[in-house]
Amino acid sequence: MAISKLTRGNGAYLMSETDDNHLDVEATADEVGDVPPTDQPQETEEQPPSEHMGDLFVGLFLILVSVLGGWESINMSRGGVRGILTSPGLTPLLVAVALIVLSIILIGKALRGGAIAEIPVRLKKMWGSYQTHRVLILAVIMTGYVLLIGVLDFRLVTFLFLLVTCSYVRSGRWYTILSSALAGTVLATIVLPYFFNMPVP
Repeated sequence: MAISKLTRGNGAYLMSETDDNHLDVEATADEVGDVPPTDQPQETEEQPPSEHMGDLFVGLFLILVSVLGGWESINMSRGGVRGILTSPGLTPLLVAVALIVLSIILIGKALRGGAIAEIPVRLKKMWGSYQTHRVLILAVIMTGYVLLIGVLDFRLVTFLFLLVTCSYVRSGRWYTILSSALAGTVLATIVLPYFFNMPVP
């Protein structure tokens, strides 16, 4: 009696008949029961972004703010015979000096960590990201809003600003965007100025 046997060879299945008294039980690597492992990409652990460049810009920003704050502290009125020692600007001046010293230390550590070399790589990555483009466009919209205040009616400018912004960020369907812009305009130009006695442009 002949028995059919299904095997796989070279990616194809083959039907062969063997005698029931001489069954072939040998298996090769190409048969179904012995499948070689497939090559799968190895997952690599993503390195966390370096903080050196961020520390550099934070240090520079703190120095700028501290210098402006210190200058304003020195220009405050001085009472008494001890000059600046009895001036209300003494404490802000000391805080500004401390911030400048700490910022210089932070900048030094960032420079030793290679912050300058990170700037082109990080800027290239940021420029190619969708989030960066989104922030830049929203900044342009807000700048246009500020420049148009005083040129056009404040209520009209505010409505257009909210309408364009909501449309760009896709805050909903057209009627949701329109109603949000109208509600925001009424709140910013009528309700809040009325209740808080705020002058509007």
